[in-house]
Amino acid sequence: MPAIAETTCYNLSKFRATMKSFRVLDDNIMLRLNETNTHAEAACANFFNELVAAYQKRDASIKFCLETMDKNIAVKKEKLYQDPDDYTLKDSIMTDESKARI
Repeated sequence: MPAIAETTCYNLSKFRATMKSFRVLDDNIMLRLNETNTHAEAACANFFNELVAAYQKRDASIKFCLETMDKNIAVKKEKLYQDPDDYTLKDSIMTDESKARI
């Protein structure tokens, strides 16, 4: 289960802020490496496990949002198939597709 809500997927500024918070460990990697006793295998392994967990959390959240948006777009396209003249729905689909690409 990702650490992100469906509503966050559609709010680009909130999504970007969430991704930024997931990158805190990466942004401070040099500091953390300098603080870690690199001669202690356990300390290195612990730091590595933290990095892997952060990467997995970020990856799961991105995949979750892409899947969520793809499902929503598919539902909207099915509705559009029923009413091809619904221009509001067409605009909504285009907006969602743009957000998914970003």
